[in-house]
Amino acid sequence: HLEGDELFEATNEIMDVDLWMRHYANQAYLNNWDSYGFVQPKNLRIYRRPTDNRFIPLFWDCDLCNFTGTLIREEEQTSRLDEIRDIPHNLRLYWGHMLDYINRSFNEDYVARWAQRYGELTNNESYGGPSFDSIPELTRLRTEAALVAIQEAIPPVDFQITTTDGVQVDDDVATIRGKGWVNVRQIRFAGNQE
Repeated sequence: HLEGDELFEATNEIMDVDLWMRHYANQAYLNNWDSYGFVQPKNLRIYRRPTDNRFIPLFWDCDLCNFTGTLIREEEQTSRLDEIRDIPHNLRLYWGHMLDYINRSFNEDYVARWAQRYGELTNNESYGGPSFDSIPELTRLRTEAALVAIQEAIPPVDFQITTTDGVQVDDDVATIRGKGWVNVRQIRFAGNQE
């Protein structure tokens, strides 16, 4: 049974942890409780990526998503995925992905177009989930709750470089220190897209 740094290192060797945290944030936002890592641990497909032999999750079955419930079940872990998520670095990734989803597609305006389109295609039959007409409002409410949860879990800080002894450069690598909230994912040289 691995814990702490050992668990962090071991999982990074066999899993694309960043992608798992993105998947986990997606499932938590939707409250897909009928999925691995949640109340009913099932409905997950896993793929071993041949380029690096790491395992990645594939989204599967979301007919019981209901946009309610807690975003993190702290009182009861339901899988080893909870332990992996709760490693501080991974938890930051999880909340960062949650914020990214909100900024990109989990917002009322974006969802309304798709809810209307899929409602038309299915004669507004949602097969167990919320009605298509209610999805934009549910998204708005869920996003409000998620933003509060993110800020409570990791209080916002302004981005700041705190390196006081100058930036150390070794060949094409620079070492800097600083502070950043979950909305800071990468720092790149100006003009460099990599």
